[in-house]
Amino acid sequence: MTLSSEELCESSAIDLAEALASGETSSVDIVTSLMERIAEIDAPGSEIELRSVLALAPDALENAKRLDDERSRGAVRSPLHGVPILVKDNVEVVGLPGSAGSTALLGRPVPHDAPLVTRLRDAGLVILGSTNLSQWANMRSPFSTSGWSAVGGLTVNPYRLDRCAGGSSSGSGAALAARLAPLAIGTETDGSITCPASLNGVVGIKPAV
Repeated sequence: MTLSSEELCESSAIDLAEALASGETSSVDIVTSLMERIAEIDAPGSEIELRSVLALAPDALENAKRLDDERSRGAVRSPLHGVPILVKDNVEVVGLPGSAGSTALLGRPVPHDAPLVTRLRDAGLVILGSTNLSQWANMRSPFSTSGWSAVGGLTVNPYRLDRCAGGSSSGSGAALAARLAPLAIGTETDGSITCPASLNGVVGIKPAV
């Protein structure tokens, strides 16, 4: 029995890890389903335009296939091997903007992955894309709008499109609530994870320094 595209999008990271381990699905199928959902409800010009995902990783499907091949050979790196994750766009990922939401950094080549991203890749997770955020992680102005960036526009709350998604990890929180990925990375100095987690009804974990 294989899981449908809808079931894959609705599944938690643990559910997906178990489905991958049992052979009910593949990393390629999961990534494909999530990309289709992002195109349907999140991207500019889509049905809803949540604008929580700033960019998709150009090598996501290629990496998913490679991880599926590794699994078929018994080379499973961690319990989350083959599970996709989104990364806030102020964290550098090769192939993604790394713009912090600012046009000042847009088009700048990202030379290397941040250590966090390297650890995610080493654990076998698929970097699905980068998430929109409050520009400069809300350090732009004491009066800046949470969830807005010059690169990605305004991230909206999936539960009420006329409500705020919080910030500064706006896209990460909204993307999880909209089932665009099972996991997402945020960053926090003062409420940037806990606020969007609360407003979007998801679990946010702020680790100690």
